[in-house]
Amino acid sequence: MRSTRKRALAVSGAALLLLATASPAAADSIGSGTASAFGATLTITDQEVLPPTPTAEVAAPPFGEDADETLIAVPADPLAVNGTLIARAAVHQQSDLESELEQPAAQHELEGPYNARAVGQIEDLEVLIDAVGPDVPLVEADLVRGEAVAVCSAGQVEYAASSEVVNLVIGGEDPLSGPVNDLLAELTGALSDSPLADVLDVDLNVVTETETGAAVDAIVITLLAPASDPQGLVQIRLGHAEVSGVACGEAPECSDTTDNDGDGVADTDDPDCHTDGDATNPDTYDPNDDSEAGGDAPECSDTTDNDGDGVADIDDPDCHTDGNASNPDSYDPNDDSEASDQQPLPFAQPAAAAGDTLPNTGAGIATGLAAVLSLGSLGLFALRRRLG
Repeated sequence: MRSTRKRALAVSGAALLLLATASPAAADSIGSGTASAFGATLTITDQEVLPPTPTAEVAAPPFGEDADETLIAVPADPLAVNGTLIARAAVHQQSDLESELEQPAAQHELEGPYNARAVGQIEDLEVLIDAVGPDVPLVEADLVRGEAVAVCSAGQVEYAASSEVVNLVIGGEDPLSGPVNDLLAELTGALSDSPLADVLDVDLNVVTETETGAAVDAIVITLLAPASDPQGLVQIRLGHAEVSGVACGEAPECSDTTDNDGDGVADTDDPDCHTDGDATNPDTYDPNDDSEAGGDAPECSDTTDNDGDGVADIDDPDCHTDGNASNPDSYDPNDDSEASDQQPLPFAQPAAAAGDTLPNTGAGIATGLAAVLSLGSLGLFALRRRLG
């Protein structure tokens, strides 16, 4: 008889340590974290027959909307998993997420509310229809739910993961109802008396320590195929949830949902949170920038008309390498001066003396010292531009 497993986990800080005490009620904000979940997946040997379905994932910063995905029709042939599959993920800067686990025996030892939460859930579950007999699934349940959470307290992150199953039926036998923690003895006895004992391994509440967090699969079903079966080993994972990478503390200014510099825009809408100063370019948004204050961006990407010529940034010819504001390819957002690069003529006079005017096109050659000096300086300037 292959025994089932029950493992509960809560971790603190960088080390994965079992916790016996609950965290304080007041929790800290977080600066980053990831939560992900899926309803079900099925593999045969190393090949995914049913990829993680549906999936939900949230990575912060920036802190935005929660992810919530639901799928009723499961595209697996033959029909391996049926039911309403749900995946939810959330990462909040403040600890305001409550656990969705309903049965007391399945709830986390780690006290909430939480900063990050992932939930993988299936309602009206049926696995491998007709596997035992006509319309008799191998495994069925009214509800399967796995949940992983994380919370920051006193500058340290703590993780926990757990799951619950309601009215679990294996091989068409009588339902086994209650929290996962109460099902283990009954499940072991049911499998021992079943002809499926030699080919079926069912593990409940499989909690896994990850490098930077915790994960749980509410049910893991393994079909141990005989050596003559070319299909190989079949594994189905149900109700998966995972949280990881939570860092305690304030989020950077460019992802804290606050207008820190009072310019009317925040985070991705603030040009100062973009490496090129262009708030319309999502590719240059830097959520880890810890300053929304202006002045960090070069003049040619700070949204300010610095030289007072009526145009700024990409619309200013002086921000283009070729001086052509209509050529987007020549725009240089890293240019730190909107002032014209053209220098004043070295011999230019404040005003020409009467009778010493420069010649117009088609006019005669002017006389006088001012005209000669001015013409000479123009020639020198043109020569420098050609040589440059």
